Amino acid sequence: PRLVEDAPITIESKKVHDMVMREGHGAMEFYSATYRLFKMDELEPACEDYGQAVIYKGTIPRAESGWRLDKGHIFETGKIHPVCGNTWYMLTNPQVKD
Repeated sequence: PRLVEDAPITIESKKVHDMVMREGHGAMEFYSATYRLFKMDELEPACEDYGQAVIYKGTIPRAESGWRLDKGHIFETGKIHPVCGNTWYMLTNPQVKD
């Protein structure tokens, strides 16, 4: 999974907040997270650097100047971006490429 964005969530309801505190979970933190998921058998368990690089052409509507794959990969149009083997495979796979 690729984390695209995340943000803390606050408890706005006094009733829920009091219940969380009463149950002894006051130190608990809540987050909202958006993930980009890929189902590809060829992905490796760890990110390995094989020297691949990609260039984003700016062809996605409303993302002509750049595109964000996840929190760690923002591709600016026309620039060379080194990527690991898994990222390269994801971006060059026909499911994503087209």
